[in-house]
Amino acid sequence: MKKRLLIAAVLVCSMLSGCGDSIFTDDAANDTATNISSKASTLEDEDLANNSGDDLSGKGDYSKNAWDNAVGNNSGSASSIDYKKLGVTKTEYGDTFQMGDNLKTVLRVICYPSYTDGKWDNSMTESDANWKKTFINSYLQNSWCGYDYLTNIMDNNNGIMSKEQVEYVQYSLTGKYIEFNDLENGEINTKNSSSGFGDGEIRSYNVDSYNISDNTIKLTLKYAVYYEISSIESGDADATFDVSVVLNKDPYSCFDGYNIVSIEKTETTPKLSADNKTHYISGDILDIDEDKKVIMLEYPYGDDAINCNSNFGHSVNIDCSEHPELIDTVKSLKDDGYYSVKVGFIFDNTVSTPFSTVKGTSVEGITK
Repeated sequence: MKKRLLIAAVLVCSMLSGCGDSIFTDDAANDTATNISSKASTLEDEDLANNSGDDLSGKGDYSKNAWDNAVGNNSGSASSIDYKKLGVTKTEYGDTFQMGDNLKTVLRVICYPSYTDGKWDNSMTESDANWKKTFINSYLQNSWCGYDYLTNIMDNNNGIMSKEQVEYVQYSLTGKYIEFNDLENGEINTKNSSSGFGDGEIRSYNVDSYNISDNTIKLTLKYAVYYEISSIESGDADATFDVSVVLNKDPYSCFDGYNIVSIEKTETTPKLSADNKTHYISGDILDIDEDKKVIMLEYPYGDDAINCNSNFGHSVNIDCSEHPELIDTVKSLKDDGYYSVKVGFIFDNTVSTPFSTVKGTSVEGITK
């Protein structure tokens, strides 16, 4: 089995708390996001063909009046906006739902955190004082979250995203318009990105409800979580979930024409059952406590029958009280240059999972 390799030197931030300089002014760092009840204007195809207005694609100046028109916040005509310069193309929906890469990327990110009762919905953006920071860290300055609109800004404007573009992407994601008046200098540098220790994977999805004439789409995702990026074998996840997703059609959303309305996660991680057989845990020797007769192994992994990231944490304790000779054996192996060992134990009803403590029955050196 492959040993899990933590990439700690590079991955220095959690998925939802990206590193880099603060993009908020000091006075506004903790402001509650202001929600403006507005709905993106629906344009006819000829509007897109004939518009001329401010350039919001990443190459020009940005007019607040133009942006208000674009999101339908003013009584002005949306036909004054050049959506092509905004970098937005209108989505044409097919008879069947197909998940595009842009939507798949943000679903992968939004399904990763733990939520109260496993639920998130877009109304939370109105009450969460940290949502604006979470949004920027997770969807604009997260090196594992890439989508076409962001890539275009990276390529054409050296990663500098204006306040108006930030508001557009956030609206595309949630369908809730929030102003970002507290951005320092009215912009952010999306190249000031970082990566998290963990990631998620959409293994498959099922379309529960879709009709080309309906605005709401319901999906169920098969989702896997990896809390530590590892050298892993296929299917070796820390946790798995069924995720119910509700989407809303928004033809000008940069996420393939959809906003995410809500998600609900139900854990489906398989649980091991005791089989009263001998199994083996391998790991690096972290500590030997002769008084307590305990050996601590770091980066543990198991044999084929029990090896899954969800079954192991960062370390595991080997209780040698019934076989104190194992202490001397490990000390001898360590003196001989071994830093990694394999320990046998009986997986009976006294052993809980994830494995934190097992009673060792044997030990052998495996790596010098």
